[in-house]
Amino acid sequence: MNSSFIKVSLGLLIASVVAGNFVTIFLLLDRQGPTGDSNFEVVSGSDSQLNEFSQALADLRKEVQRLSSDLATQSSLISSNSEESSDPSLSIAGIQNPNNSPLSEKLDNLAQRFDQFESTLKSMKELNDEVSLAKLRETRNQQFRTESGFTYADELIAEKKFAVGANGIMEFLDEFPDHPDARDLMGKARQAYFSAGYSEKAIWVHEEMMKKFPKQRGRDLYNLAMMVRRQKKLDKAIELMNESVELSATPTERANRMFYRAYLIHTRDGDNPGLQAYREVEEYARNQGTSKNARDEAQKRANEIEKRLNGE
Repeated sequence: MNSSFIKVSLGLLIASVVAGNFVTIFLLLDRQGPTGDSNFEVVSGSDSQLNEFSQALADLRKEVQRLSSDLATQSSLISSNSEESSDPSLSIAGIQNPNNSPLSEKLDNLAQRFDQFESTLKSMKELNDEVSLAKLRETRNQQFRTESGFTYADELIAEKKFAVGANGIMEFLDEFPDHPDARDLMGKARQAYFSAGYSEKAIWVHEEMMKKFPKQRGRDLYNLAMMVRRQKKLDKAIELMNESVELSATPTERANRMFYRAYLIHTRDGDNPGLQAYREVEEYARNQGTSKNARDEAQKRANEIEKRLNGE
């Protein structure tokens, strides 16, 4: 078999494989939606269609790499047999030097199109994911807005899907604002938001709860002060705690809130103001004969501060 026949056969074989892969890709694209030469229209498709497109693209990339390698090999072989390769008809056919052939140029152009194909595939997948996520949200919201929607939200929180569960509770309460467990549910949503790292949303829920249930303002202010303290907003926390102390319903409640206020003052202002605040708690609890725990802990901390100030 002469070398000219081999060269022509090789060229035809490579051209056939590349053409076949092109046909596969464009058939898949036609199933997904119309495309242009430089700008592809992105349309959503099913997962199986997108996977099929992705696989075809991966197969084509491998084929081009293999064919490019074959061309490089044949180029070397043909160059080493330059006397046999001097047939003008072969040069015209683009077989004599594959690196300068129309087929080689097509392979180069094809390689340059891969980024465009892959970008299109990525956009299609992202759009498909967005559509799927939107449908999932819609389905969930419909479930949350049923009479048993809060139980579904509870299950999500139990699975540590805190933000989704908290959103579900708020969706439920938007549909059933007068539910008898509304306060408890709002407290659960607040804690779930905190667990998810959304402290601002947690505080917003708590403030909404305070508006809806104003009779428990004193206790709610105490809890809000603790939440704000976690954000390191000590001035605001002390302001809230001052109001909470004034709204205390019993001496025990007041002593406990005074103790937490003393802790905040000590944290913000240091030992001297902290010592004074703890001594006030100790004196109040002793005079009222109540809240032994708050009194004893305040006395203990005050004594520790005094020793530190005295250099002991």
